[in-house]
Amino acid sequence: MCFFFLATAACQESLVDFLHQGSGMRCRGLKGLLALLFASSLRIVRGGGKVEGFKLVVDGEPFLVKGICYSPVPIGENTAFPPYGDYFTPEFAYIWRRDLRLIKAMGANTLRIYGWNNTVDHSLFLDEVKAYGLKALITFYLGSATQHPVSTPEQRQGLVDDFGNQVKMYANHSAVLMWYCNSADFSLRAYRA
Repeated sequence: MCFFFLATAACQESLVDFLHQGSGMRCRGLKGLLALLFASSLRIVRGGGKVEGFKLVVDGEPFLVKGICYSPVPIGENTAFPPYGDYFTPEFAYIWRRDLRLIKAMGANTLRIYGWNNTVDHSLFLDEVKAYGLKALITFYLGSATQHPVSTPEQRQGLVDDFGNQVKMYANHSAVLMWYCNSADFSLRAYRA
């Protein structure tokens, strides 16, 4: 299951509204849930942009995402161990500086990022993404019900706070296009009565 939130504080409000509905929420399948999220969150794009119908507009121009999924992993590393796939920090710049040039040369304009630890500073990486004229979709990993339980108001608020902190840190960075909230095993059962 995945949700996209544009890079503004409005996306935090949408997640707050969604999560605070808690177990009282009823939705008619995944399509209903996605419609709810898209309707409530796809309002404003950073830089004065907007969504017009089904068209994404960035910096006053229609923006067609030509993207790739990007998760650099150094030889000999494993994403199951620290830093858990977050190779977007300065000590791994030798990898992504090489890759960003190649990604731009192949015609992509957007990266979907995996392994993003929201407690680590990624400003240098985002500055490089911007320097190459690229945009980033940053993953906010929801995890499983065991990793990020959401059955109580406190648990939901913790998830909202984590997401809000990430949004506050990077929402004004021009390389950030939107956040991608994802978990392959995130269960809707936590939101059903």
